[in-house]
Amino acid sequence: MKMSNIIKLGNRKTSTTRKSFSDINLNKKEAPINRLQMKDIITTHSQSNTEDLAESLYESIQSEIQSIFNRASIDFEILPSISNLSKLANDLADLIQRHDIDIMEIFLKHRDDSYLLSHSVNVTFMAAIVGSWLNYNKSELTRIIIAAMLHDIGMLKFKDIADLPRRLSKDEKAALSDHVHYSKEFAERIDGIDSIIPDTVYSHHKKYTGNEKTLSSHAQIIGIADVFEAMTHPRPYKDVMEPHAAICSIIEDLRGDFDSSIIKAFVDNVGIYPVSSWVRLNTKEIALVIDTNSGFPINPKVKVILDENHQRLQNSRIVDLSKQSELAIENLLDNQTQNALRSRLLVE
Repeated sequence: MKMSNIIKLGNRKTSTTRKSFSDINLNKKEAPINRLQMKDIITTHSQSNTEDLAESLYESIQSEIQSIFNRASIDFEILPSISNLSKLANDLADLIQRHDIDIMEIFLKHRDDSYLLSHSVNVTFMAAIVGSWLNYNKSELTRIIIAAMLHDIGMLKFKDIADLPRRLSKDEKAALSDHVHYSKEFAERIDGIDSIIPDTVYSHHKKYTGNEKTLSSHAQIIGIADVFEAMTHPRPYKDVMEPHAAICSIIEDLRGDFDSSIIKAFVDNVGIYPVSSWVRLNTKEIALVIDTNSGFPINPKVKVILDENHQRLQNSRIVDLSKQSELAIENLLDNQTQNALRSRLLVE
């Protein structure tokens, strides 16, 4: 199904409500995805504390993965402690399950020069949040997190190729694909590790065939997080894609590679129009996306700020587009226009 068809289905007018993405039949066997029910009521103060905790945990996981990489670069036989990995995985799973975290802000902010390190940490965080969107329990989340932390350790065997500042040749790509064998070998030697983790690490690049026994959902979660991270973070040989463009690309080009429930979780929770993006409505007014609507990815909550002439409204208003039958997003503004608007409104 093309992205344009998905948007047409989602924008089809009814008397009072929009069509949920969960109603779109990507795969008839899949049930709709429900967002994880949060346990805490978040106040502004506690949200700030939660963001600090998330940043601190990001740094701790980054430090652990850096340490693993440093030791393995010297001797691939030097293995991490499962207790260290489990502690960090439990902390991240607990944080995600207990608090409403803006994971996308953390995920997109970290675009470090050290590709392999930042990629591994970002994939770990994204895989964890995707697992929570799918309502996985804490035990499952910790296994996914540990597997994500280790999924690219085998890249150290091919670091000269991985660090090349250009697109890889066919032969180089073929050589690099062998990293999963080394990642699995490394993971399965860790004393006390759950047996599902090495298999998850090995399978994260495999395409979905419709047979759950062939490819676990854990591997698919890490796989889609890996793809999304690569699309939305810089590489020397390509431009960065905005999150909405990456989501559209996954829907249109890679839909057959992943189970539809995982793609639905991405679309429902990341949204086609990410928070803080600027959009033009069908009234020609300009609005800022302030929140996504789970199940209604093309109908977020927006704050209408500018009129059709791009003049600031005396009274801005907040609109939940999932509850409006007449108001809709016409298009996402291009990056240059969005940046100009942000600069102008900061001055005003």
